[in-house]
Amino acid sequence: MINVLILAAGYGTRLYPITLNTPKPLLDIWGKPIIEHIISQVDRIKGLAGIYVVSNEKFYSDFKKWEAGLKRRPDYRINILNDGSVDESDMLGAVGDIYFAVKSEGIDTDLLVVGGDNLFKFDLAEFVDFAKERRPYASIGLHDFRDKENLSSFGIVSLAGDNVVTDFQEKPEMPKSSLVGMCLYFFPKESLRFIASYVKSGENLDQPGHYINWLHRNDRVYGFPLDGRWFDIGTKENYALADKVFKTGGRDDKKE
Repeated sequence: MINVLILAAGYGTRLYPITLNTPKPLLDIWGKPIIEHIISQVDRIKGLAGIYVVSNEKFYSDFKKWEAGLKRRPDYRINILNDGSVDESDMLGAVGDIYFAVKSEGIDTDLLVVGGDNLFKFDLAEFVDFAKERRPYASIGLHDFRDKENLSSFGIVSLAGDNVVTDFQEKPEMPKSSLVGMCLYFFPKESLRFIASYVKSGENLDQPGHYINWLHRNDRVYGFPLDGRWFDIGTKENYALADKVFKTGGRDDKKE
């Protein structure tokens, strides 16, 4: 069995005023919220036990209202969690939210973590199949980013020939590769114990890339490059571009 955790507790300040009263995962792309595009991919995963969406106090009621309007799933539930933060000053951070969800919900299955502001056009089930074959080790989804000038805006991953992560650079001035680490992680149940160790070590909890950097030095992490369009909805420009691509994507997009 596998549970899915969608990280949705950020405040999206770089997109203000668009996200002043609407969280990024609930922004509309081609007629439906970003988070529903994610769930349409999650639905294809075999053995899905449930979906957890971790929100903050400010937008918790918005996510509850959204969830109440969804068509019921016969095989699993969508659970909305409130991490208690009210603004950026008391955010738990992405890694903190993963730890919060695992601990508060007693998650002891494999866990797929997806950033709630990630929009993609690849087969998520393909990544999960890859990751399951590499258990008990964690895996990260990668995107080969051809725009070399903007690589320094992302976490950059280097791989060995067997897809083992050998290096992770957080927003480097001189990237060692063109593989961008997406906010897409598979943590087998055997590896969940490392999250508590990381949190208690006092390391950075805001960027999950810092955790992957720590984890590959203390255990082993695999990386899987995925083919297809990927958008990190972190700026107004990316939001507008993603909406345009999905609207003009033809029959392929309409399959979603």
